[in-house]
Amino acid sequence: MVRLTFMRRFLLLLALTLATLGCNHTPTVADRPRLTPDVHLHDVRFHSNILHRDVTYRVITPAAGAASAKLPVLWLLHGAGVRNTDWTNNSDIASMAAQGMILVLPNGDDAFWVNSASKVKQHYEDYLLTEVLPNFQQHYPQAATDRDHNALLGISRGGFGAVVLGLHHPETFGYIASLSGALDLAERPFRWHQFGMSTALRSTFGPKGSATRAADDPFQLVQAQTAAKPYLYLACGDADGLLATNERFARLLRAQGLPYRFHLGHGGHDWTLWNSELPRIEQAILQHFGLLPPTMAQS
Repeated sequence: MVRLTFMRRFLLLLALTLATLGCNHTPTVADRPRLTPDVHLHDVRFHSNILHRDVTYRVITPAAGAASAKLPVLWLLHGAGVRNTDWTNNSDIASMAAQGMILVLPNGDDAFWVNSASKVKQHYEDYLLTEVLPNFQQHYPQAATDRDHNALLGISRGGFGAVVLGLHHPETFGYIASLSGALDLAERPFRWHQFGMSTALRSTFGPKGSATRAADDPFQLVQAQTAAKPYLYLACGDADGLLATNERFARLLRAQGLPYRFHLGHGGHDWTLWNSELPRIEQAILQHFGLLPPTMAQS
């Protein structure tokens, strides 16, 4: 009887997991962007040949007229279980555009911002770099295209995506910022008590010890990469379960002699902490883009 009960539970868990693995779409929530009068918001829709469906990304631009110089671009990657609207619904990030830059908010669904090792219709890295990026540059010719004026900022799983994509494409992005980044995703072992997540990780990154898993592991990327690496800004809360991972990654960056900054905030893994950290990160990015005098950067 005990064996039968265990088997029934296992089969139910397996069925629920398989039912969710085939779809990375996140639930739709009310969209109430926090905007200021000096910015404009646009949602751009196009058909993705990689994802085999229509997709939308959000763009926030200064309300002022056309600039004489190209505008720097900040790419914002959202976390797990939400959409790109999470950024504009829960923070005042949109106001950054008024400083003379363009914000791009792609949708990564509930995937991991990398190319799945097992599902060709979930190549999110290719989708972002070969579809969203050129589509955005076509619609917004005023956007800068050089690496020094393109930056990535991600939260949680989006922080992982920002670090991996930035290290994969240093010719495109010269600055990476990760806030509470889940930087250990590619190295997590299979855990039966986290069957759904473990199965999704294996499907995305491949089996433990595989070349595909190593190729998307930030800890291995910073040691193996020989090309010029972007600057990395890391921030995490002192009550965040990912703090140890972020501190370990910061120590590795220091050991490798790479340019980085790590800031320890006060709080957990939520928008209370992230909103308290965003002003500091925003000023660092503005300074990197040359939109803020160095003396105005926060310590």
